[in-house]
Amino acid sequence: IVTIVGNIGKLDILINKLTKIFTTHPNNNLSKFIPPTIQPSPTKVCIYHDKPEQETISLIWILRNNQKPTRKQKVFQKLYSNIIGNNIDSFLFKIFRLKYGLVYNINSHVYNYNNCSLFEIYCQIDPKNSPNFFEVFDQEFLTIISSINLQIFKKMIKYQDLQSLMVYDSVDELSRWINSEAVNYDKVFMPEDYIKLAKKINFSESYSFIKNKLTPEKKYIFRMTPIKPEN
Repeated sequence: IVTIVGNIGKLDILINKLTKIFTTHPNNNLSKFIPPTIQPSPTKVCIYHDKPEQETISLIWILRNNQKPTRKQKVFQKLYSNIIGNNIDSFLFKIFRLKYGLVYNINSHVYNYNNCSLFEIYCQIDPKNSPNFFEVFDQEFLTIISSINLQIFKKMIKYQDLQSLMVYDSVDELSRWINSEAVNYDKVFMPEDYIKLAKKINFSESYSFIKNKLTPEKKYIFRMTPIKPEN
């Protein structure tokens, strides 16, 4: 993929020049890429024993299984990730960093694949604090989910809209955006398209989905820890 951003006057001349460059280097190789699918494991806890100076904890929830998320689904999944834990003003940071002082840092992220969507909470922690972290996590996380309301939802949509428009502040960022859109979709959707899409997200429906998926009993736990597990 070649992406060109700028004030282009004569497009046909540019295309002809690029065509001459590429046709002098023929490539008859047809690459085939089959991405691996992700199958949920029945094992809910995975502990890796090593000797790092600090422990890394990753909590995973399956948002969608056996389906590729739509653009609208990606937008609202990212929206709730931003609300829950994607900056120092988030619920996760305020509770587990500021209130309890248990973690060095903590954030959330959504991963979208061709056959599923995953929600992750990732933190780095002093190993001696991890028992306390797990002791309070479930109850505090339920409190976080129940604290999300329409006012917070609208505030985050506004923030996300403004963040999207910042793509225009940099030619490099705009180029990256166009590349990403071209790879993932049949056409290029610009920031304004995502702003329009965000307006179609229903709070009650999206919140009900998130509340049903992000429950304590549905989480998978992955730990890289210097503390050797007993079994």
